[in-house]
Amino acid sequence: SNNDSFDGSSDDKYVVDITGDNQHSIVITKDGHAKAWGQRHNYVLGNGYDSGNSDYPQPVLNTSNNALTGCATRGNSVSSSIITVVVSHFTCMVLMADQTILGWGENQYGQLGTGNGNPVTKATVLSLPSGVKARTLAESDKESNGRALGFISTNNELYIAGTQTA
Repeated sequence: SNNDSFDGSSDDKYVVDITGDNQHSIVITKDGHAKAWGQRHNYVLGNGYDSGNSDYPQPVLNTSNNALTGCATRGNSVSSSIITVVVSHFTCMVLMADQTILGWGENQYGQLGTGNGNPVTKATVLSLPSGVKARTLAESDKESNGRALGFISTNNELYIAGTQTA
């Protein structure tokens, strides 16, 4: 039996972007799906759970409890140099094909720009300034205890949320 959630369609088998740390991984597949596995601490897998483990790739869920689709795909819907998924301290962001951003996770340091440090349990559309579209995502240096996430807009402006600790 195949326990992973890759459905076997030709585009679902190919990973076009990946991020993670020593506890979890998140991938974007060629067909624009987000999948995650590892430790479920602090909602980092985007499936509504904050404890336990997921040994196989599982769909990240949106707020309607459906598998997240429509992610920007490197080399397909966007340039291969574009970063489409980032993680910082149990908090994740994904660039969507329509240049919006979805985020989820612990959000303890305000990395999602929600104005608070409350957790976001499933992939949720993040509010961007009026008229602003995202071109690529950015994350702080994990090795220096970075706790910030951000993006560069289509107008080449940098937007960052969260904190950087020494």
